[in-house]
Amino acid sequence: MTLKKAYHYFYYIIYTFFINISDDALNKFKPVIIIAGLEIILLLDLFVWYTILNKNSDNAALPYFLAGLSIALFNSYVFLHDNKYKKYFTEFDNYSKQKKIIGRWITFLIIILVIASLIFSFHQMSLIDWKKYR
Repeated sequence: MTLKKAYHYFYYIIYTFFINISDDALNKFKPVIIIAGLEIILLLDLFVWYTILNKNSDNAALPYFLAGLSIALFNSYVFLHDNKYKKYFTEFDNYSKQKKIIGRWITFLIIILVIASLIFSFHQMSLIDWKKYR
């Protein structure tokens, strides 16, 4: 599976999750928000690890805000522009039940690992005595 196809499959799994919960007009936007949120969490995680490794507590938020905004715009273009996601849905709907279950578990584990990584990085950051470096 290519990275582009895996990215769309991740969108598909989250999309079907929200369809099963409630079928409303915002269902095609919810996965984009979730994926952009996870990518922003990863970006924040990288920033925290950079801060930990360099012992630098500068808070330059503008580059990270711009990166988060560009991530959101990229996701909107990839998934929502010309309904590109729909051409993959027919293929993903034909996957076997076992393959769908494995895909759901992998998606769930990726989401949990991203959130756990951020929590762990904040924990590691809290262990540093920042008074030494100011």
